[in-house]
Amino acid sequence: MNCFNRSSCCPLGSSWLSHRSILVLVVLGLLQLSDTVLASPATDQIQPPQQAARETLTMIDLAQSQGDTSYYGYARGKIAPWWNLNGQPQEPSQGQPQRLSEENLPPDLLLARAILRQQQHQFQMALNDLQPLITQGYAEVQARLIRANIYLAMGQPNKAQRDCQAIALLTDPLVTANCMAQARLGMRPPQPVINSLQQLIANQHQVSTELLVEIWITLGQLQRSNRQYQQALESYSQALRLQPRHPFLLVQYCSLLIHLGELETLAAYFEQPPQSNELWIYWTYARLARSIEISVQERADLNQTMDFIKQASQDHPQVKTLTLYYYLLKPESSLMLKFAQENWQQQKSPEDAHLVLQALKQQYSFNPENAPQQPTHQKIYQQISSWIRTHQPQNQELISMLTELEQY
Repeated sequence: MNCFNRSSCCPLGSSWLSHRSILVLVVLGLLQLSDTVLASPATDQIQPPQQAARETLTMIDLAQSQGDTSYYGYARGKIAPWWNLNGQPQEPSQGQPQRLSEENLPPDLLLARAILRQQQHQFQMALNDLQPLITQGYAEVQARLIRANIYLAMGQPNKAQRDCQAIALLTDPLVTANCMAQARLGMRPPQPVINSLQQLIANQHQVSTELLVEIWITLGQLQRSNRQYQQALESYSQALRLQPRHPFLLVQYCSLLIHLGELETLAAYFEQPPQSNELWIYWTYARLARSIEISVQERADLNQTMDFIKQASQDHPQVKTLTLYYYLLKPESSLMLKFAQENWQQQKSPEDAHLVLQALKQQYSFNPENAPQQPTHQKIYQQISSWIRTHQPQNQELISMLTELEQY
């Protein structure tokens, strides 16, 4: 896997767990698989950790290749016995005599667990799992790419760049170039980087489909940051021709369709509710805007899913989904701002900053008296503004939104 920020091993900034995989994780939680080792008779059926890790990585790959994010929930179940050993070694069991602790987990299991912990926004724990892999040089390229992605999600692009630089002599130059383009997104004028990536694509004739998709996505993100919206749409379309079920790609594509008001295209894109909750919200919004009937059952399913996430709220990795829900489907500016802030506490990518700015804009539009002079909103604005001007000074889309908000 040569991914950087949104393939099966490292999706960033999106709500990846589907409504079905949420239920899987709920069941796992009820069985107390998330924090303890399986006990009683079931312990005898625990797979060897190396086999469980291999099957987990296979399921993670399936999640992307098939666009079915419920595989992430199943993957979590595979390595549940080693999810959090809390310093306690695993007791010997039939067919598995070794005792495992955090210090001697197999590398593949650490890798699989790091990917899933990243999925659930347990970033520091994921970094802890990746460090020994990087130190030992095991799957170093993949581990550094995942870590670079996590650093970007944490709003630390300089650390991400160092990981990108470290793989320069270890992998395909295109992988390194794509990694650096992502790490520097918003930090430098985008057009030279766009030109460089386009030239690299034109001169490379033996590029894997997976890597080519990654580069097209990066181009789309760079073009959108430069407010080249039609070019970004074309880049995403190029990637979709190669990998039509790529979850992160679909989110980027559908989000841009909404931004451009191309709701008819979006409404016709899916034949049934997509696995990603974020895509489900986008699709529902487009259908409602086009006066397409939505069944009572689907409305109930969507509301029930949102209620579940809302109950978990700040501790839930899909709090971003709630921001979109209260923006597009059930417009409530105060709740949109609340969940945009909670999402910002979890991750700090340009997309997350965009959501907070959009939430502030909605708050002021619906409630003119809540303009920036309100201390709470002013503090939020200052925090986001400072982050953007420090880490995204060349992101024309975000800078434009800041300028617009300053007029309120």
